[in-house]
Amino acid sequence: FGSSHFCCSCCQCHQPISGRIPPDHMPLPGLIEVVPLSGEQLEQFKQKKAQIVIPGSKSITNRAFVLAALGSGTVILKGALWSEDTEAMADCMQRLGIGIEVAPDPAVSANRTITVHGCNGKIPNGGTVESPLELFVANAGTAARFLTAMVCLGNGVYRLSGVPRMH
Repeated sequence: FGSSHFCCSCCQCHQPISGRIPPDHMPLPGLIEVVPLSGEQLEQFKQKKAQIVIPGSKSITNRAFVLAALGSGTVILKGALWSEDTEAMADCMQRLGIGIEVAPDPAVSANRTITVHGCNGKIPNGGTVESPLELFVANAGTAARFLTAMVCLGNGVYRLSGVPRMH
């Protein structure tokens, strides 16, 4: 995002993000390097119990987003993966009027704790034929598929779009 205000960090397609997730919200993590264990580390690993925490799943995170958004009350998603796909879903949820808050996950830098305020099955925002509510999914196939079904519950006109490859 930086100061350029692009919709996502990968394509710089110049979709405005004003009024949505702030550009300095929490950038995607840098490269996550996986390094094999050395012989010494492997021996230590054999002798001690270890706990490994891995990043969440974008597919499960986006599914949980939809379920939490359509439910009633507040749902806290812990260990939710923060990726370009889930960031696109979060942006679309906010455009639909679903209240969300995103906070860092202290255990895994690629994960977030996401609070979702459900809409009780009624999508708050919708557009008109003259001015459809724009939902930009970037390169997120799961977001495109789930949102296509979800907006059928809304009362308005919606336009889903993405990067050129998604068309």
